[in-house]
Amino acid sequence: SRCFITGDSAGALLALFALAINGSAELQQRFGILGCGYRFRAAGLISIMLDTQRRDLLRAINNVVTSKEDARKPYERFLLDPSLLLISEEIPPIFQVTSDEDLIQADSLKLERLLEARGIEHELVNYPKGDEHELVHVFAVGYPMYPESRDVFARMDAFFKAH
Repeated sequence: SRCFITGDSAGALLALFALAINGSAELQQRFGILGCGYRFRAAGLISIMLDTQRRDLLRAINNVVTSKEDARKPYERFLLDPSLLLISEEIPPIFQVTSDEDLIQADSLKLERLLEARGIEHELVNYPKGDEHELVHVFAVGYPMYPESRDVFARMDAFFKAH
């Protein structure tokens, strides 16, 4: 009765796919899979990689997002533009984390704008440049000893408990 989902970077994107497909009969049909049957109460997404057609340093991923088998399939457009997943009828509240030193901070900020436009409950924690250490991409997972990382998980825990 209290299921939550989390992920960081590409894992955060996979969590968003799971949420969207689970909450949408249309997406289940397009992807040819059923929902898991769980009702997720909220999600925690750390430094989401939302843009799968990159023009930055990570543009090498563009060639691995889809395969020849995906071409012209009913789900291909969602792989190329995951922001389209927000058509799902049931996206639960989303807690997001990024930082000014996250190389793909723009992806988290884009998702925040999309969630706002859709009226989906969300909270974004965007850490400024670190004073004592860099708050790089997925710092909370990679450097759990940082005070900011402990703060991330305390805030996410509070968000989950509120839902």
